[in-house]
Amino acid sequence: MQVPNGELTAEQARFLGGAVRKYGEKGCLDITTRANIQLRGVPLEDAGDIMNGLQDVGLTSVQTGKHSLPLYRLVSICHPQ
Repeated sequence: MQVPNGELTAEQARFLGGAVRKYGEKGCLDITTRANIQLRGVPLEDAGDIMNGLQDVGLTSVQTGKHSLPLYRLVSICHPQ
């Protein structure tokens, strides 16, 4: 998820906290070297809710892969076995 200037609002932090509680591996998320956030372990059936929730609080996955190209980063999801 892209975090503009590496800054979160309280609403964004609360959303991410709820997502980490539900999906975060061992209650963790990754903060990248570009101050973006990676949340791992989201099941496929919940990916839409996460993406909608990100949009609702002003976060996105747009341009998280390369800053010079307008691309959408793939959302990685775990498929239950």
